[in-house]
Amino acid sequence: MADRRNQRVEVTRHMLQDGLLRLLEDRAHYPDMAHITVTALCRESGVNRTTFYTHYSTPEDILDEISRDMAAEFVEKEKKKYPAGNQGTEAILTDLCRYLYANADKMKILIRFHRDDDVRKTFPHFMKDDSPISQLFRSQFDESEIPLAATFLTAGSYALVKSWLVDDISKTPEEISALVLKISRINWLQPEGDPHAHNRTL
Repeated sequence: MADRRNQRVEVTRHMLQDGLLRLLEDRAHYPDMAHITVTALCRESGVNRTTFYTHYSTPEDILDEISRDMAAEFVEKEKKKYPAGNQGTEAILTDLCRYLYANADKMKILIRFHRDDDVRKTFPHFMKDDSPISQLFRSQFDESEIPLAATFLTAGSYALVKSWLVDDISKTPEEISALVLKISRINWLQPEGDPHAHNRTL
């Protein structure tokens, strides 16, 4: 009985998520989230209002859920791909760029209708204790540094990915991954050509 109930909840969640994404693709009628009413969403999704309010308070809750679900899906994919946790920075970043590119239509909607801070707040969902990204961060930073490093890397990487996807910049996921790594390795501390410069990176 419990399994069947959970299956129904999952079906309802996906129906509402898909319905919301369809409405948000219609820019002419729904230029922003303020134009999405519960009634319109339920009609589009084939779900009644009572069922909607059983699980959510506003359509924005569903948008947040889509972001969390995407993060969780990526983390699970990486855990299965690297069960021993032996992946490196380049491998994780390339996989992430490929995942975002494969879900570009959904990402464009999230970027367009979420505030930038809301999208960046999905990063902690990638940082579950047993996730590959969490393991990588813990191998590079101590616990007090992780939130600051995450903020720095998330803000810059998000701005780059936003420009890549929304502006339809013609670069492959592999090229974007390489660019992020290249930027992170710039020797910011010495002018170019300084004979005394050391090979220091951020």
